[in-house]
Amino acid sequence: MVSANCIYGTHLHRRAEQGVPISSFGYSGSLGPSNWASLNPNNSACALGKNQSPIVLPQLITTDSGSATNNNNDTSSNSSIISILSKPPQIKFFSTSTSTSGEGEGEGEGGDSEEGLLLENLGTTIQVVVNGTMILVERDGNGNGNGNETEFQLRQFHFHTPSEHRIGDEFFVMEMHLVHERVSDGTIAVIAIKFELTIDGSTTSLLTTIVQNLSSISTPGTSTRITRALDFSQLVTAIQDPDTPIYQYTGSLTTPPCTEGVRFLVVSKPMPLNVATFNAMKRVIKFNSRYAHNIPGEPKLLQLASAGDGL
Repeated sequence: MVSANCIYGTHLHRRAEQGVPISSFGYSGSLGPSNWASLNPNNSACALGKNQSPIVLPQLITTDSGSATNNNNDTSSNSSIISILSKPPQIKFFSTSTSTSGEGEGEGEGGDSEEGLLLENLGTTIQVVVNGTMILVERDGNGNGNGNETEFQLRQFHFHTPSEHRIGDEFFVMEMHLVHERVSDGTIAVIAIKFELTIDGSTTSLLTTIVQNLSSISTPGTSTRITRALDFSQLVTAIQDPDTPIYQYTGSLTTPPCTEGVRFLVVSKPMPLNVATFNAMKRVIKFNSRYAHNIPGEPKLLQLASAGDGL
C-alpha cells in the first residue's frame, strides 16, 4: 500500500475508497527524512532532488516606498528563485468536503453540510478534506502582476509541528499547508501559513473547532466528521491582506516521494495560536517537520554529508 503523504487526495495520490491509510515513513530513526529515499524506489528525489522543500526564506526589509523586498544582506536570499507575490491570491472555501460544483460556497465560513468535513489521522499528520478555489494573478512579460489568472482547486489542508519553513532562520510552532491543484494541468500549489503562540491567549478559531474533534482521531488510521462549521474568515483575511507579503518559490513535496515542481506560497505574517490549542494538536500530530534544505539549485545537504564521510 502506498503511504499517506502531503499530496493525499490529489491526482498524484488518489484517496482510498475505504479507510484511512497510515504513513509508512516517519521523522525519527530509520524512517526519518535522512533515509526516506531508501524506503521506496519512488523516493529517489528525497536524496537526489535539487529543488527540495522546505527552505529557509530570507528576512524581508521594507523600502522607502513601504513595499517589502528580500534582504540583500541575507546570504540565503536569491531573488531569481524566491520572490514576493505581486498580488495576494483570491481564495474561497466551500461548505462540503464532497462536492466540487461550488454549491454551498462561502467567503468565510465552511458552513454545515449534511455530513460535515472529514478529519483524518494519517499517522504523520492530521488532515481536513475540504474543497475551495484559489485564483492567482500571474506576472506579465514585464514582471508586473497584470498577467493571466490561474485557477487552482483546494483538496485538503494539514499541519506540521514545528514549522517547516523558517524566515531569517526563525522557526514557528506550527505550519498549515493548504494543498491545491491547478485546474489546467494538475500542478501542485501549497499555501503555507505559520502560527505563533500568543501572550494574551488569542487564537485562530478554525483550530479551536478542529481540536474539539481530536479525541475521535487520536489513533492513526482513524477519521471523523466535523459537524460544526469551520470558520475560514481569519484565514481568508490573512492570505488576502495586501499589506502581508507572500513569498513564492518552486520546490518539492515535504514528504515522500518529495516530488519537485511544487509551487509554494508562504505567508510571511504568522497567525495566532494559544498554548492550549497548540498542546492539544501536537499531542496527536507529534513532531513532523522535515529539515530545511539549501536554496533550490544548490548542492543537496545529504550529498554534501555523504562527501564528508569520505574525508
